[in-house]
Amino acid sequence: MRLMGLFRLTGLLLSMSALFAPMTARSADEIFADSFEPPFNIPASDGEAARFLNQATFGATAADISSIRSGGIFTWMNNQMGVAPTLSRAWLEAYTASLPTGSVSQDDRVHRWFNTAVTAPDQLRQRVAWALSQIIVASDRDANLSGEVIMMAEWNDLLVRNALGNYRTLLREATYSPMMARYLTYLRNRKFELNRSGSTFTAGNNGTQPDENYAREVMQLFSIGLLVRGNDFYTTYPDPANPGALRSTYTETDISELARVFTGLSYQCTQGNSSVGGVTLSRNCGANNTACTGIECRFTNTGTLFTATPGGDSANRGLVHPDRYKPLVCYPRYNDNGRDTSGAELETDSGSFNLPPGTPAPTKQISLGTSGSDVSLAFPPSYLDSVPLNCHATGTTLTATQQQACIDYCEGNIDDAIDLLFNHPNLPVMLARQLIQRMVTSNPTSAYVQRVALVFANNGSGVRGDLAATVRAVLMDVEARRALSDPLHDPNFGKAREPLLKPVAIWRHFGAISGDTGLIPATNVRDAPPNANPLAGQPSRRRWGPTNPQNEYEMRPLGAPTVFNFYEPDYRQPGEVTEAGLYSPELQIIHEVTSVATSNDLFARLCSGYGSNNCTAGNTGSTPPTDRAYFPTAQVDLIPSKIAVNQASADPTVAEDIALIEFFNARMMGGAMSGTIPANASCPSNTGNGMKGLLMNLLRCAGGLNQSLNGGSAGTTGGTRVERQRRKALYLMHLIAISPEYGQQR
Repeated sequence: MRLMGLFRLTGLLLSMSALFAPMTARSADEIFADSFEPPFNIPASDGEAARFLNQATFGATAADISSIRSGGIFTWMNNQMGVAPTLSRAWLEAYTASLPTGSVSQDDRVHRWFNTAVTAPDQLRQRVAWALSQIIVASDRDANLSGEVIMMAEWNDLLVRNALGNYRTLLREATYSPMMARYLTYLRNRKFELNRSGSTFTAGNNGTQPDENYAREVMQLFSIGLLVRGNDFYTTYPDPANPGALRSTYTETDISELARVFTGLSYQCTQGNSSVGGVTLSRNCGANNTACTGIECRFTNTGTLFTATPGGDSANRGLVHPDRYKPLVCYPRYNDNGRDTSGAELETDSGSFNLPPGTPAPTKQISLGTSGSDVSLAFPPSYLDSVPLNCHATGTTLTATQQQACIDYCEGNIDDAIDLLFNHPNLPVMLARQLIQRMVTSNPTSAYVQRVALVFANNGSGVRGDLAATVRAVLMDVEARRALSDPLHDPNFGKAREPLLKPVAIWRHFGAISGDTGLIPATNVRDAPPNANPLAGQPSRRRWGPTNPQNEYEMRPLGAPTVFNFYEPDYRQPGEVTEAGLYSPELQIIHEVTSVATSNDLFARLCSGYGSNNCTAGNTGSTPPTDRAYFPTAQVDLIPSKIAVNQASADPTVAEDIALIEFFNARMMGGAMSGTIPANASCPSNTGNGMKGLLMNLLRCAGGLNQSLNGGSAGTTGGTRVERQRRKALYLMHLIAISPEYGQQR
């Protein structure tokens, strides 16, 4: 099978580099002189180290900052590349086995995700997987996956395993993933058929048309995009056949024909009986419920694997069983394999990907089904029973060699289709731009996109699609690493911080803990007090985060509302952003309602760390909460002790308050906090300016916050010196977390 116009072309982007001018005024020589390894290996300050880590991980920690300041970013990244992936499915399965009910919910999976994001050692891999989960989307908010906890955990693990691998492998594994197949509805997708009566074909309700959902999205969202683009992403082309329109990458015909490749895919058939809930189910796939072996199972009695509705009884054997988490396999009886009597591929001239001007002729082409009015093509002879090589026959009709040939043909066409998408010149720029947007800045320059795309196209060793090399290019590009103090640094550079990542980063910054150690959980993970019966209605014990964070943050791990993610990469907030020609993806979900909800939730999680409210006077206890993650007393008290100037003083000094603000500036904001504070700052004068001055004013001036933090009226003390500093530390966390400046990751 083939679709005219699809192609393979190694190194195309390099050959086309002269065709497209970057959007900025920088010269081509300057673009390439920047290189991909600018002199930023050893950060000059804790703030610069934290700024890198806040792009590359879920939040900077003291240990990682120290590691980078001493050994350099390259060494840290090399070490991260070698850390084994932290996975979720096995943990959830072990947790399931530990519970009396033997079942878990999506909330348990979300808890596991939070724990991994905060504590896992493979931070770079996890951060990239989070970015990829918003590019290749599968969501538990879809009815087909809402109850599938283990499936969603396996999808997360698939992304984690491939996050630093090759994008072609990721595309293939996603295509064969039962989670993706259920989400984009090509599971049990059947071959194209019209009604047939003898040798007469007619259209009618009994015919089948392959589901086009995945074919559309794998092109539009996962690979080549809607428009033909230059190697800088921003260059587009007019459509010569449609004046006033831009040139599209593919047509509706392309979608229909590509859909016919993704047919015949279903679960691996279980051989033998199995037990579910104490009930033995017969799930043999052979004729009359007999056993089958090997590839024969794909040709005998497979109709039960292609019923419209999955079920758990013997009538739907093979649909609900442990094998449904494994990669799908092709059942040639239902694949649109399109062979003629000689076994050759059927061809059609309809449908072709549009390519950038000047692109050489395709070097590879395959058929992606049949179309058009030509009856000889519209009704492949292989659908007739008399064809010598009839891949739609039963196992008793085909020899083992013929069976394998049919399977190879089916899977080979899928691989060919993936290859063609993978080698399309749009893919490097599409993925480069989205990875940059997810990790560094919403508005990368054309030069930045081009440099990263070139690395995706060729990692320096002739390998295309190397995600590890691509991520290096994203994080170490001159635009990503240019110091905030550099005159060439764009003051508007960066991105809106994803709401859900705010609590995750703060937990990680300052060593929060929960009831989950990352090991197989004890039965008291959800219990209060310890060892209580989880079925008795006790509240959750030290669980991470809100269990339904879309209510507070408009985001839920692997819970995007649509296949287009929580927000779209091309979203532009109406008003100044649009007028400036900028993109603001995250602002699609950051609005009045979510801003208030996020601030309230952050207050609860940061200031309710001990007792009822540790950010106000009169509450100096250190009893941990029983229902949420928290910062251990010793961990919070470590913050002011590190920057203490005069511990002998009865009250915290001005210098200590300045140092405390600067500490949070470095750790949380990478040194991007605005304003300055004079060394002799005091209230009410000389309080500096910008955010630093505002925070200093709140800490030192007579008024509500100062009185609250100190435990009484202005000038009085409230609790011990350590207790007052503890309250200041927690309150600063919260004030910074809800500030507009923290909302911008720079």
